[in-house]
Amino acid sequence: MDDDKPEVRDMDEVQSRSLGLSRELLQIIDLKGDLKQPATAVGTCGERDDDKFYRIHSAWSLAGPPIAELEKAMVRLKEQLPGRGWDISTYGPARTKSQQLSLVADFREDKFSVNVELLEPSPNGRKRALLYVSLASACFEVPEGKSAKYEY
Repeated sequence: MDDDKPEVRDMDEVQSRSLGLSRELLQIIDLKGDLKQPATAVGTCGERDDDKFYRIHSAWSLAGPPIAELEKAMVRLKEQLPGRGWDISTYGPARTKSQQLSLVADFREDKFSVNVELLEPSPNGRKRALLYVSLASACFEVPEGKSAKYEY
């Protein structure tokens, strides 16, 4: 999702868009349950100057509904995201030992990617199934005169 030359965008604008996209995803999921509110963090862009470049990451989860309802929510995401400007790159079992259902999509207009996983209860401690959503922006550059360094 990174371009060679990151676009200049105000950090507050990108954080706000991240929360807006999370709300849109939650509308499509359309389930009631125990929502762990989005936690948004500012991160670095690899080897790029951390005073000028940043990315936004937001993660949240929804637990409580039965697995069958969570699976239907994953299908809704798969069916509705393309009509809202998302390109789905992966849908199906993850390449992990547990092979949980996973969806990965890119929103090219605003330069975000999302990974949604249906995590089933596990003998290691997770008592309930949940949807785990990880939303990340591309790398952006702060506007002239601003710094990203103290936001990390």
